Amino acid sequence: MSQDQASLIFIPDITGFTQFVNQTEIKHGQHIISELLEIIINSNKLGLLVAEIEGDAVLFYLEKQLPTVDQLIDQAKEMFVNFHNHLLDYETRRICRCGACTSASQLSLKFIAHTGEIGFITVHGKSKPYGAEIVTSHRLLKNDIDATEYILFSESFRPLLQDFKKEMLTFQEGGKEYPDMGLVRYTYSVLTPYREFFSKSKAPAPPPKVRNPLIKRIHIERPMSEVYSTLMDLDLRLLWNEGLDKLEFEQDRVNRVGTRHTCLFPVGEADFTTVIAEFEADSRVYGEELEDPPFGRQLIIYYILSPEGEQTELRTELHFFPKPIIGWVMGPLLKFKFAKQLAKTLEALKKLSENHVSEPAIVI
Repeated sequence: MSQDQASLIFIPDITGFTQFVNQTEIKHGQHIISELLEIIINSNKLGLLVAEIEGDAVLFYLEKQLPTVDQLIDQAKEMFVNFHNHLLDYETRRICRCGACTSASQLSLKFIAHTGEIGFITVHGKSKPYGAEIVTSHRLLKNDIDATEYILFSESFRPLLQDFKKEMLTFQEGGKEYPDMGLVRYTYSVLTPYREFFSKSKAPAPPPKVRNPLIKRIHIERPMSEVYSTLMDLDLRLLWNEGLDKLEFEQDRVNRVGTRHTCLFPVGEADFTTVIAEFEADSRVYGEELEDPPFGRQLIIYYILSPEGEQTELRTELHFFPKPIIGWVMGPLLKFKFAKQLAKTLEALKKLSENHVSEPAIVI
């Protein structure tokens, strides 16, 4: 078959996925993988068509079109760098210490590029590529390459790879014997040199504090890690945030520094942003900032958890920065109302924490 009639099969595959799934809890793990798959798809600059999302991989194709090797390597580089930049940013902003969140940075990407003739089948009104070449491309995901991040070109690319040199990459020949296919040869290069293009993500600056914040304390008869997990889980917020009718946030995202959620009350709405999370052996700190607070420039709520054996002492601090004049006058009334509401909210959090059985946290 001539190259101008060949179709492209291109598969970015998340390496480390099996261990990640088997050794971490489902909830945060599935959100993290979902974000990473979106990063891969959004980094598609060649106009590749998405045939299917396959758990830890995306099956792209182009029918009777074949980008150059140079274009495919640049495409892989784009996905690889964006993938890891996202993980680096998440590492600096994460507020959770579960196994999924702490081990996400160990994930990486490999790419399979194959060419050949493909057909199509229709399932529930959706057309999907089909044929022996699709099978071959998936078999190539299981190879003998001793690396976790690379781009592999099948033997069908050999005419296009002759005398090809790409700066920073070193290509090697390889092959694997498959029981029903015999020896399948390929050419590959590790992508590790592209790590120099990663962007270093800076940790967000901690929010300011006033000298004399409004403080409330409560004792919760549950371990600190469990109380913290309940506190930072936006899916549970409606169960303990008193007076709240509805909570709007991105359902398929793990809460992190910079996450925004909107609280809908009977008298209006309020937007909050997660601004801090600190982990020490003897404490946890979680903070949220209220956007555009009444009579104020800033309003930040800190939740500071300390262990007492297998139980928890929770201290909240309300840091209010008033606007000149109007804030100085109305600030005391605002803080009084917040204190009253906060007392009810903390009692509800205590009740939920002491009765809620959270998903076990698997720490790697």
